[in-house]
Amino acid sequence: PFWKKEHHADASEGGWVEAKEADDEAAERWMTKPTD
Repeated sequence: PFWKKEHHADASEGGWVEAKEADDEAAERWMTKPTD
């Protein structure tokens, strides 16, 4: 998974950004062994 934390213009930090469906799909491709 790819985690990102929000950073506001006033230099404060927000919460964690939720993963998008495309992020989950990309992570799944990284975890799957390629077929020959």
